[in-house]
Amino acid sequence: MNTDDDLLVWTEFNEAIIGISEGWHGNMLVSRVAYDADKILFIMTSRMDMTVEEAMEHLEVNMIGRYEGDATPIVVWRKTPEEVIG
Repeated sequence: MNTDDDLLVWTEFNEAIIGISEGWHGNMLVSRVAYDADKILFIMTSRMDMTVEEAMEHLEVNMIGRYEGDATPIVVWRKTPEEVIG
């Protein structure tokens, strides 16, 4: 796993961190901070004075759609096994 210094963190959403993901990118193991999407939306709507629509657009365009290098954080939509595999 990369050291903490290598991780990119969206500090205004620290409460939404659910862990660290790891995966291979080419021949390099990459660690990324993983965030809970619903918690991010809650923070945006309850503390940043955004509507649900504004928060969703910001999440999709400015967070999920943004690339900051190999350590770009990931956003996780929590699902049950039944929701994922049917």
